[in-house]
Amino acid sequence: MRHLRRLSWIFIFVGALALGAGSAHAGGAKKEEEQGKEEGGHGKKGQPETNFVQLDPFVVPVIRNGQLQRHVTLSLSIEAKDPASRAKVEAAMPRVRDAFARDLHAFLAVVPYDGSGALLQSMTRRLARVAERAVGGGLIKAVLLQGAADRTFS
Repeated sequence: MRHLRRLSWIFIFVGALALGAGSAHAGGAKKEEEQGKEEGGHGKKGQPETNFVQLDPFVVPVIRNGQLQRHVTLSLSIEAKDPASRAKVEAAMPRVRDAFARDLHAFLAVVPYDGSGALLQSMTRRLARVAERAVGGGLIKAVLLQGAADRTFS
């Protein structure tokens, strides 16, 4: 009987140690998370906050010779240089969307859209310059194309 009592005390002691170590580990993880947030991250050390601004898809009608030839749908995002730049880009989003819409209409009305990599790369570089003009210099790192689709009309 004394042996069982001693054994139960050992289990209680080991369990208390395990709980104490677990809570100390959780407290350390919480402290690292808070430190990461202070450094401008997601809360995990070494993982910076992303500076991407996702735009709603653009549907651009391509009109040639007075007739609708196709609809081009583009899914874009803007990569800002830092969190402060991201906030400025988000604040200027109505100007950016307007500038993108105007430029895409003009570009696709002249350049035949074939969906080639060279055309899409040229388009994203062009949109990066358009975004820089709309937002202000030095805030945009790149414009990224996340998806493109087109529908041809006869």
